Amino acid sequence: MRRNDNEKWLSGSAIMSRVAKFAAMLSVLGFVAAAGTQAKAADAKMKHPDFTGVWLGFAALPAGRLGPKRPELSAKGEAMIKTFQDKYGKDAPESGAYCVPDGMPAMMTGLAGYPLQIVQRHDLMVMTSEDEMQLRRIFLDGRKQPKGYPPTRAGFSRGHWDGNTLVIDSTDFLDWPSQRWPRSHEAHMVERISMTKRDKIDVKNTPFIIEKPVNDDVMVDEITVYDPVFTKPAKITVYYQPVPYDDFLEYDCPRSLWQNALDAHLAKKKAGKD
Repeated sequence: MRRNDNEKWLSGSAIMSRVAKFAAMLSVLGFVAAAGTQAKAADAKMKHPDFTGVWLGFAALPAGRLGPKRPELSAKGEAMIKTFQDKYGKDAPESGAYCVPDGMPAMMTGLAGYPLQIVQRHDLMVMTSEDEMQLRRIFLDGRKQPKGYPPTRAGFSRGHWDGNTLVIDSTDFLDWPSQRWPRSHEAHMVERISMTKRDKIDVKNTPFIIEKPVNDDVMVDEITVYDPVFTKPAKITVYYQPVPYDDFLEYDCPRSLWQNALDAHLAKKKAGKD
């Protein structure tokens, strides 16, 4: 066998070493493929309702204008809002206008036409709201709440099944002095999500929803909010209809916010040169 003088022959031991590494790599790939196959098989065998899809809230109880009516505030809730208003005024800009989301429970209760996309597996459910691209992860694998988990607007959520109803328990929230729906870090939310049909419920559609549903399925989210900012636990029920996947779009934050920051940065740089 001929070879170029610049080429180097591999010794027998080097060849065997490479063969061993290649075999190990194939073994790892086989394990990953098998794990992926097992996960897909587990998902395929789910005996519970599959909420995967794009859903649009069309009604809520107790009925409000763009979502459920806010419950009665406690003295603590009134004080939270008063502190905010004393500093910024009752006419303070809404956070949503600056792409700062409210989090829970507003993420699940809005009726302004922003869909909610759900991807469900046997061990995890991921919810993404088109409204400011808010994200929730609901762990279904029985894990315990981690110690020292940082508080967020969406909180930390774990779920389990009660028959065909998904029960979600959420804690670890940030304080939120929203004038529409305040929230304290002591908030604890419990949801019961189930599936029914449109002719089984008697609710009136909000006039803001004009999309035609894909079918007559209805996802029902019964939310109970335990929070000392309210005089008693707040009970909310939100109804969703399935809509085409194309109805879910990327939320386009006002680019002027960044442009204003760029202009201010540029002005600062120019002022430093002068």
